[in-house]
Amino acid sequence: MPSKNKNNSSAPKKPKLSPEERAAKRAQTMERARLEAARLEAKRLLEDKSFIDLYNQYSEKGAPPSIHFHKLSPWLAEDLRLVAFYGAHYTSLPLFPAGVRKAFNDMHERFFMKINSLYELLSIGRPIEAAGDRKMIVDTAFAEFWKSYPHLRKAQHRVVSSVNLVNRLKAEIAEEKNSKSYLDTQEHHLAQALKGLSGELAAITRMTKNTETLLTSTLRGFFISRDRRFSSYESVFEEAHHMGREHVAVLGPTNSGKTHEAMEALKAAKSGIYLAPLRLLALENFERLQGAGLKARLETGEESLGASRDAATHYSMTVEKCPYDKDFDVAVIDEVQMLSDPDRGAGWTAAILGIRARKIYLLGSAASVEVLKRLTSLTQEKISFVFKERLSPLKIETKALNSVRGLQRGDALITFSRDGVLRTKQLLRTSGLKASVIYGGLSPEVRRAETEKFRLGETDVVIATDAIGMGLNLPIRRIIFLETQKYNGEEVVDLSHSQFLQIAGRAGRYALSNGVVTGETGLAAVIGQGDLPYLQRALSKDMDSLPLSSLVAEPLMLHINVLSEELKTDDLVDILDAFTYRSSDDSIRRYISPSLSEAAACLEDYLLELREEDALEYPMTLHQKFFLSRLPLRLNEDSHYEFFRSLIRSFAIRGTHLHPEEAFQYLDHVERVDLKACELERGLVTAYLHLSLTEEERAHTISHRLELDNRSEALLSQGKGAKESDKIAWPTICERCHRSMGKPANFKLCRPCFAETRRKDRSQND
Repeated sequence: MPSKNKNNSSAPKKPKLSPEERAAKRAQTMERARLEAARLEAKRLLEDKSFIDLYNQYSEKGAPPSIHFHKLSPWLAEDLRLVAFYGAHYTSLPLFPAGVRKAFNDMHERFFMKINSLYELLSIGRPIEAAGDRKMIVDTAFAEFWKSYPHLRKAQHRVVSSVNLVNRLKAEIAEEKNSKSYLDTQEHHLAQALKGLSGELAAITRMTKNTETLLTSTLRGFFISRDRRFSSYESVFEEAHHMGREHVAVLGPTNSGKTHEAMEALKAAKSGIYLAPLRLLALENFERLQGAGLKARLETGEESLGASRDAATHYSMTVEKCPYDKDFDVAVIDEVQMLSDPDRGAGWTAAILGIRARKIYLLGSAASVEVLKRLTSLTQEKISFVFKERLSPLKIETKALNSVRGLQRGDALITFSRDGVLRTKQLLRTSGLKASVIYGGLSPEVRRAETEKFRLGETDVVIATDAIGMGLNLPIRRIIFLETQKYNGEEVVDLSHSQFLQIAGRAGRYALSNGVVTGETGLAAVIGQGDLPYLQRALSKDMDSLPLSSLVAEPLMLHINVLSEELKTDDLVDILDAFTYRSSDDSIRRYISPSLSEAAACLEDYLLELREEDALEYPMTLHQKFFLSRLPLRLNEDSHYEFFRSLIRSFAIRGTHLHPEEAFQYLDHVERVDLKACELERGLVTAYLHLSLTEEERAHTISHRLELDNRSEALLSQGKGAKESDKIAWPTICERCHRSMGKPANFKLCRPCFAETRRKDRSQND
């Protein structure tokens, strides 16, 4: 008997359609779907008309005695979709058995009465006059309702059908006309109808809760947006805008002398302030102001140095510490291209809009022109632009650097992770090269010590992340990109033009000799030949303009106070939720960082626990809540989480912060042979220094911090810190695209090339 062979089957194969035929077939399908949707919509509108007519009839003339008619409030009745839904409910209600009828009546009445009561409560004394505003509120608050509306209408039809089925079945049972199989079939239909009935009741229950939440937030947002102080983010800074401020944007690439000109103007002013992106830069310019004989004061999150607040005439601060209650003659805001940074950009937005200075110097890249114009247009203030050119040339090496042997003194190696920095340092150590390291997790003191070693020639090269591109002045001869791609929090992407320019621009030095500029050419290089075109394209053109959509704003205490007054609450979570409501007049995206949101939720939850335990002796002020929620802590780390809860408990029970011995009890078990453990502990100490400490407490904490910094330096000098599982070698170059993979790998193709190869293999097999 011949065996069956599927491959030799005589059945004709279905012919493949050409692209034109597939497109035509797709168009026909879409047209049929459109016509069907139009037919169903016409049918729904026709049904809706009858339902609306029935509701209006009951509303004007009264409903039959068997129906408990609930009239919608006027603001709800303005929306014909709600009227139609309620009319459909009353149309089918007489058909329901008494028990089902009561359940439906109770559910519908509870839904609409609860929503109406909430509306009346929140809008008391503040009628919403415009019909358009009322419609907007209904559309937004009932968003969940409209999503479920088609399902509810289908469920209503199913319930009516099931009632008719029950009645028919009763009649047939009475006449004994049905068979066993018929009864089984009808039992199945009834089970499905019961499921539909349960689904509709559950949907209305769910919608009640969701619509309440949406209506509350929508009404709050509506009334807040009508508040003159909150109609736009910048409106809380009115005092600053009435000063007649003048903005001077000094823009250009790195090594163009922007900071020098602005700092000279700051020194000449009677009072002034310098705002920096990094504590190291704030410290550097504080020393510059002090060296000019000025009464200068340094303020960062963790320390204060120099003259007292009462005596100081000039300040140097990190941008997040910007004071909005003090007047200055001159302000210098550095690195304004940070406006587009998703994590810290809100600090620059607030400083530019709210700093109370008569003349404001804005320093940064030329890519900032449009966003600066936008910000000053919001306040209707003047801005002038001064464009600078680079004082020393920047060239690209056309040959890729393929090993450690090509490194020279004065080189800076750039990678984009802490692990990459420490792995490279260990590689260079085995090669006999001394290296300094710079990355975000290092404490400012250790980072400063590392930069000083490189500046004084004690180390040969520096290994850094993109933190090096933020205003640090180092004698770098050549920038070498160990990779040209970076993980942005979601995926690995190519470096932008601005990132290339900002980092590569750190190469080369210039000086003034008898008024004449003398400079050394800066060099930029890559280690993979495939990376070279990306670097060349970036350095051959100006930076792309920062998108206006990148402007973000986070709340300051000024906004928190306004919202608290409007909402009549001190619940920080509710206030932060309300802040994100954007009015039609607002031009800046409201943003709450995940860390702030998480901290606020943790704080309010723990306060609720303490309240339930009757342990809340000192109710925390809103200022205390907001301050604690903004502490630079990593709540996903156990020690930081326990410290945060203990701090909350201390304020709630004693009305003050923890003492140092209590604050650091969670760190006693840490064995400081691990660089990451030292960095975590250092972060907790930094957060503690943000508190209002006594001199004794501050001295104790600073000595603890110094011990950690010394330990970190020792670990770095010993070449420790890289993961034991890491392969210590030069980064692997992809055999196909010839781009660097950023780290040593055991495979020959990078991820994109491997994925492309797999895709081609699959298409060939198909």
